[in-house]
Amino acid sequence: MVQAVDLRCTKENDWHGFAKVVITPEQNEALLFHEKGEWKNTNLSFTNTLRWTLHLDRISLEHLRFGSHLPVRLVDLTPTAENCLNSISPHLCGQDKYSAQIFWDQEGIHLHWDILGPLKNEKIYSHYR
Repeated sequence: MVQAVDLRCTKENDWHGFAKVVITPEQNEALLFHEKGEWKNTNLSFTNTLRWTLHLDRISLEHLRFGSHLPVRLVDLTPTAENCLNSISPHLCGQDKYSAQIFWDQEGIHLHWDILGPLKNEKIYSHYR
């Protein structure tokens, strides 16, 4: 299945980009999102592979930058409202804290990241449609 994703990053320079996403099922109630796109105002290309795994009480999100056998755990998401999940605790990367919220509606799936740290106060909005 191929989906389109609209990525927006609100920073000082208001980055905006988009990607094509190929979604493949994996064992154990998991989906792999293979993203390939470009940040338009910087002409930077990017690729990501994310693993979304459904558990009885949460959905876990991992980045597979080192391969599927060495995942980087990002966040565990749990329901907080109808059609809404929030990270149970932030992902720590150095002194930066990454918190996530995901919700869905008729427009698709929305993933919002809040990134806070000594040199960062950023938001990333991803819209999978």
